[in-house]
Amino acid sequence: MAMKNGVSFILIIWILTVVSANDEKSQSIGHQKAGTQWCVAKPDALDKNLLNLLDSFCFTEIDCQDIQPGGPCFEPTNIKAHASYALNAYFVKTGNCINCPDCSGYIITNDPSYGNCHYPGHLV
Repeated sequence: MAMKNGVSFILIIWILTVVSANDEKSQSIGHQKAGTQWCVAKPDALDKNLLNLLDSFCFTEIDCQDIQPGGPCFEPTNIKAHASYALNAYFVKTGNCINCPDCSGYIITNDPSYGNCHYPGHLV
């Protein structure tokens, strides 16, 4: 009887371990995080709209230090990458992804962070 109880205890521990591991995998798959969203620049957004957005957001709404020279998100040095960072920072701050027809942002569920550049996510 003692052996049977010992086996049952080990079986229960093993089942709990498997269930726990599967639950963790469902919460974070690659760069997806359950219940988290990011706002980035639309691939077809016009550069002039993105520049206007950067000018507006970086001086009044958000801290754009990370996309300045020497910042962790300065590279790549293109308008869409910098605008994506700014859109996401605004989204995290306000919960609003600028996604009207003439605007530039859309919501994604894959973390766009890369290298040392971290995009904080917005929990839904």
